[in-house]
Amino acid sequence: MKKILLSIIILISPIFSDIVHVPDDQQTIQMGIVFAANGDTVLVAPGTYTGTGNKNIDFYGKSITLLSENGWESTTIDLEDNGRAFYFHLNEDSTSVVNGFRVYNGYVPDDGGGIYIENSSPKIINCKIESCYAGDGAGKGGGFYINTSGSLVLENTIVEYCGNSNETDYGGGGYVFEGSLIVRNSIFQNNYMDFHGGGLYLSNTSAPTQIYESLFQENGNSQSSGGNAIWADHALLILNRCNFFNNQGYGSGGAIHLNAYGDGNSNINNCQFISNGSSSPSNLNDNSAGGAFRYNGGEYDSLFIAHSIFRENHTSNDSGKGGVIHTDGYIDIENCEMTNNGAWRYPAIHTTHNIEVNFSTITNNTNNDGNLGGFADIYLSNSNYQSVLTNSIIDSYSIYDNTAPFPFVENIFNDGATAAKFIDQDHGDFRLNIHSPCIGTGSQTGIQYDLAGNPRINPPGSSPDVGCYEHALANTISDPVGIYISPNGNDTLSTGMINDPFGSLSFAVNNLIDYDTIYVNPGSYNDNNLIHYNEEHISTIGLGDVDEVILNLQTDGIINSEGFNDFRNLTVQTQNDSLMYVGSECSFENLMLESDIYSFGNATSISLENVILDGTINLNYFDDSFNICPIDLNNSEFHNMYINVDPDYTGYTNNKRIILNLNNCIFNNLDDSGFPSHDGANNILFFVTNSRINGGINLNSSGFDSYNWNVISNCVIDNGSITIYKDDQNGVTRSVYNLFNCTFYNSTISTDCAPSGIFKNNIFFPDFSGVFHPTNSEHPVISYSMNAPDSGPGNIFGDPLLRDPANGDFSLFPASPCIDVGNPFDALDPDSTRTDMGAIYFNQNGEYEPQITSIIDVPDDQGGALRIYWNHSPLDIEFGNITHYGIRRLLTDGSTDLITQVPAFQDESYQFVASTLMDSVSTGNYLETYVISAHTSNPWIYYVSDPVSGYSVDNIAPSAPYNLTGDLIEYGVVELRWDQELTEDFQYFNIYREGLLIASTPDTMYLDYSFPEMGIIEYHVTATDYHENESLASVAIDVEIMPLQSQQITLSQLRWNNISFNLEFLDNSITSVFNESEILAINDDAGNYFIPSINVNSLENLQIEKGYHVFTNSTFDLNLITSGYPIDLSSYQIELLPLQFNNISYLPTEPMSVESVMANLPILLIRDSDGHYYLPDFGVNTIDPTGGMQPGRGYEVFITGMENVIFSYPDPAILSRFNPSVDSREQYAQMTSQHYQITPTGISKPIIIKSITGAVKPGDEIAVFANGNMVGASNIVDPDSPILVTVWAGFHSHNIDLPGFEPDDKIEIRLWKSSENREVNVIAELDVSYFGESQLITGTIVINNQDLIPEKFTLHPAYPNPFNPVTTINFAIPYDAFVVIKVFDVRGKEVADLVNGVIEDGYHEVVWDASKLSSGMYFVKMTSSDFKAVQKIIFVK
Repeated sequence: MKKILLSIIILISPIFSDIVHVPDDQQTIQMGIVFAANGDTVLVAPGTYTGTGNKNIDFYGKSITLLSENGWESTTIDLEDNGRAFYFHLNEDSTSVVNGFRVYNGYVPDDGGGIYIENSSPKIINCKIESCYAGDGAGKGGGFYINTSGSLVLENTIVEYCGNSNETDYGGGGYVFEGSLIVRNSIFQNNYMDFHGGGLYLSNTSAPTQIYESLFQENGNSQSSGGNAIWADHALLILNRCNFFNNQGYGSGGAIHLNAYGDGNSNINNCQFISNGSSSPSNLNDNSAGGAFRYNGGEYDSLFIAHSIFRENHTSNDSGKGGVIHTDGYIDIENCEMTNNGAWRYPAIHTTHNIEVNFSTITNNTNNDGNLGGFADIYLSNSNYQSVLTNSIIDSYSIYDNTAPFPFVENIFNDGATAAKFIDQDHGDFRLNIHSPCIGTGSQTGIQYDLAGNPRINPPGSSPDVGCYEHALANTISDPVGIYISPNGNDTLSTGMINDPFGSLSFAVNNLIDYDTIYVNPGSYNDNNLIHYNEEHISTIGLGDVDEVILNLQTDGIINSEGFNDFRNLTVQTQNDSLMYVGSECSFENLMLESDIYSFGNATSISLENVILDGTINLNYFDDSFNICPIDLNNSEFHNMYINVDPDYTGYTNNKRIILNLNNCIFNNLDDSGFPSHDGANNILFFVTNSRINGGINLNSSGFDSYNWNVISNCVIDNGSITIYKDDQNGVTRSVYNLFNCTFYNSTISTDCAPSGIFKNNIFFPDFSGVFHPTNSEHPVISYSMNAPDSGPGNIFGDPLLRDPANGDFSLFPASPCIDVGNPFDALDPDSTRTDMGAIYFNQNGEYEPQITSIIDVPDDQGGALRIYWNHSPLDIEFGNITHYGIRRLLTDGSTDLITQVPAFQDESYQFVASTLMDSVSTGNYLETYVISAHTSNPWIYYVSDPVSGYSVDNIAPSAPYNLTGDLIEYGVVELRWDQELTEDFQYFNIYREGLLIASTPDTMYLDYSFPEMGIIEYHVTATDYHENESLASVAIDVEIMPLQSQQITLSQLRWNNISFNLEFLDNSITSVFNESEILAINDDAGNYFIPSINVNSLENLQIEKGYHVFTNSTFDLNLITSGYPIDLSSYQIELLPLQFNNISYLPTEPMSVESVMANLPILLIRDSDGHYYLPDFGVNTIDPTGGMQPGRGYEVFITGMENVIFSYPDPAILSRFNPSVDSREQYAQMTSQHYQITPTGISKPIIIKSITGAVKPGDEIAVFANGNMVGASNIVDPDSPILVTVWAGFHSHNIDLPGFEPDDKIEIRLWKSSENREVNVIAELDVSYFGESQLITGTIVINNQDLIPEKFTLHPAYPNPFNPVTTINFAIPYDAFVVIKVFDVRGKEVADLVNGVIEDGYHEVVWDASKLSSGMYFVKMTSSDFKAVQKIIFVK
């Protein structure tokens, strides 16, 4: 069965390639390889394989794939410290593949502990080579060894823990000697050796070693050689996108040591070298050089390093040089970052040759003492060549003893660590901030990209930036600017300008200079970095409502404001210990703070305006240089707040005065504590006005000679408390407590002293006895108050008639006894009457409400806004008692939503543009109702207008749709797609066909099923919003509608059918074209296949240029009907590959001659699945006589030569219509075997009989046999011309058994002599004896002489019969005899005497021409001695 499968692979496709299973078919891996043939796969089940047959595995030169079922994680070759895994030495190439194995515990006493390769080039992929060692003290290549003329492709493989200090001397992971190596996407880690190359050792390699997208980490050595990741001696390197991390050891080149010395040029591109290091024992101090790289090159060698990062590399001994690179050869460095590296001397680069540095950043490097730029970042020593330093940031460079030429220097920015203005060099971000002087100061050099992959000249037309990172700005910004951030911003590529914002506050702060402003777009910002305002006079402003701009400070996110800074329109949230620290003059306006505020340093003033604070204010003044610090809290809300004033600090000498102004605020648990005892006098002035206090106020006056002034006025103390106490240990206090016009509701006052001050115009409710709780009987004088403890001046008792104190309304009813009974010497109330008791006076004038005059739509806008006009409150102009107006929207639940506040300016009228919740629509108006409230300085006194309604209208049409495309996705369906920047008021799109509206849709896609006819149809699209504003039309497009065509292809039963298609499918997936239930198998010439019964499908989509072999499982012929669109022949080119059959499609819609189609092409042969051939070298063409190349058929083409050939089909219209000649059709018909019956299988091979020696006549037949079975036959038409015999291959699969040859069958040829009605043997001289794998078999045949004497008299059938007008009559004579042959008509009349005399023994023929006779039936009669025979012949004119 194996040979049968191989035959099918050769003749049909590789879909039936053989698989040898281990351990099911063969017990060991080695035996699996032994029993595998070229092209096979040895599939190994999961498990651990040990012992003989699973080590020292030999591929024996075979092109096979050794594959594990589930990868190296589950399939281990455990060598048990005795032997290696693989030995490649018999010219294996890249078709010898090891895939998915863990090679473990290898050990050999010589070289190559895991794998040994010589004179071979295998491929190792998806493997892990682990803990393999080589040699007894002098071995090489712990993981693998590549010897002379060997090479290896290593992909997706891990090499780790190979080589060790006691075993492998060179190349812990791998060793290459006079061979070559290509590595892709692999890892070398934790490999170790005595001397050179912990990861790899390369010596005298035959080609540059290429390493792509791979990782080398934690490799090392134990002696003093270096190259801990790679040591290369007389070798070249090409590294791309590789990482070298933490490779450490003795010697030079912490990661790589490269000795070129005349070998050529090496390249390193897009690599990272991080935390690599080199050191040396004390007796080898000079050997520690190049923390990342040591390079030695000859005069004509070079090393090119580009787009790479070198960080935290080091050399550690006393004379270590070059924390990044030490070089004795020429190096070109471009677009590189070398930062935070260290060495005893020259912390970045030390060279004794010339170097070129361009567009690089070499800064922040230190010597071993930690000094920045120890000696110099670049040190040029003992070189006869001039170095070039351009367009780079370099802290410093120097020349040793002036022995080297002074370098060519252009656009070099020195002292980069302090003056270049990086984003955040302390945290390793060396990109330029917007104020960097390095922006736009470089020169044009043709370098296209920076280290991060950004365009090097950005924006186009500007000058490039100095250093390895290009900024998006064209020039530096030297003056203060507005910097923008947005949740959708980008910290990496943005400029921070209004249309190109940053993404975080911390990044924006790192781009600041004095007087910059940070504008924060609405959104939420989760910042986990330290936000440190190092500059002064910085404003941070939210661009939206306070609850729309949210700064969420994570654990480490502390706003540290040391300068004169202000924060506006923000919500600040904190997590865990995140705090907001402020210093100097800071102001907060329109904020929501879920944070503690700490002041420190030279804090001279702190202002909070319209702030909601849920946290603590800690006022810590520890600087002795100020006397007065005002703290202003206005129009704000404070929840769970604690105000701690603590200026205590040793060494105070000056008086301190802190002024706390709290106005129009709401407090919950307010706590004000005075100073602890200290030397010096300290003062707090505490003013609380027009506020509501829910909680406690603690007024603490303590300390020597302290003076506190506390005023609480026009406040409501609701379920709260005021505590007054002092520490008069020195017997001196000068604290004053004044309570004016306050309302105490269910609240208390406690004191431990007799405080000085005035309590007047207050209301204590329910009564004073529940309010005042002194520790002694002393209390301030209380006058003109309700429910005071005694009958002081003006005091009254009773119910104050508060409107609804339980629900927060502390205003007075008109009958309240508190009206007009306050201190008569105080200022009048705003209504010009005597002052009232309590926090909220009763307005006796009335008619103070403002009046809304109109609400109109804002014209020429996108909607969403109304303009509200109102007249002033009478208290505004007449008394100036209105502080501001509130614009409020009435909500459906009866509540109001405060939109904004407008300051009062004593104007006659006001206006404001308010945002609406919704615009009006065409079906009706969406009304919104507003009221205007006029507010006084007392938050409890305000006047509200009557409600008025209005609506907003969108007056602006949407923008036009763009990028309109149209495609015919199936017959009768046009798919339209377009793009549009949608706005909130967008409603739908209108689709126009030929200028007429056909549909509307809210989607950016539409399917048109209703176009009227074929041809070119014009479409365009518009956008419409909810207000029926229609946009301009999109750019119109034309869609060509073509008629759908069908193609019918007949699929014969029980054979391969080679077919093709010449229509463009609507869906070209194979499952949409074929009915899976009718298909056994389909394949193409690339080995892809579709076998539905076993769910195999690597074909997926059909290609119109290809032909396909199709085998149905039907017991009768099928008609395959496909639909699609006509194709453009000129747009298709077909490529013919050498050394294989190319199964191609026939694309024209009309038949054409194969000779005209394939003219001038190097054709060996062309065949179809019916056994027709075109062999131009032999003059054989059975394709044209059968109708030529025809639509629906696939053709297999084999070309001569070794180069690809590309051709296009000619247009049949430019050729004369092909019609095979009658002669060619008749000649082909004559080739059909009459005696032998053939079973075509769809896959054939040509045998060309170039000549026949011996007696042979037209009508004789040649048959070819295999294993006794006839597999092909042909009638001889012209014995003097080459004869084509089509032989058919067998097919055995899926319970179908078709007869035919197999490749290892021997060829047998026989001859049927039609005139003698017998089969004779022939001697075949062919170029092969077996069918084999050749595409064409040729040869000659000789008729065996023993068959020339007949055994008996015979009259063979005439040929042809019927005939017109000539036929040939054959007869046989076994010995010399008298023979008579005559022809008679149906009446018995003799019409011809053909033979009459003695004839020699043998085979003879006679030709009879009946042209002079009439059509009809005739009889041929042959007589000789006792032999007589008669046959009937028919003459047809």
